[in-house]
Amino acid sequence: MGESAKSQKTSKLVKFWNGVKAEFKKISWPDKDALLKQSIAVVVVSVVVGAIITILDFGLQYTYKLNKKNVINVGAVYTLGHTLHGD
Repeated sequence: MGESAKSQKTSKLVKFWNGVKAEFKKISWPDKDALLKQSIAVVVVSVVVGAIITILDFGLQYTYKLNKKNVINVGAVYTLGHTLHGD
């Protein structure tokens, strides 16, 4: 690899980083108050969604365990319905 190829790669890298710095200057960064409010909102929403998923998980586990013990026999109800209606 010749010196001109190395200098071309270096030149491209310098141009790339100069472009990155220019784009970062265009970003409007939030102030501390907005950042704090948005962070709190993210944490609260995450906790609420986590709680909803946990409740659904426990409910489905409970239903599955009842079904496994044949307390709830969905198949029998389905079969009975087909027998009665002649499907």
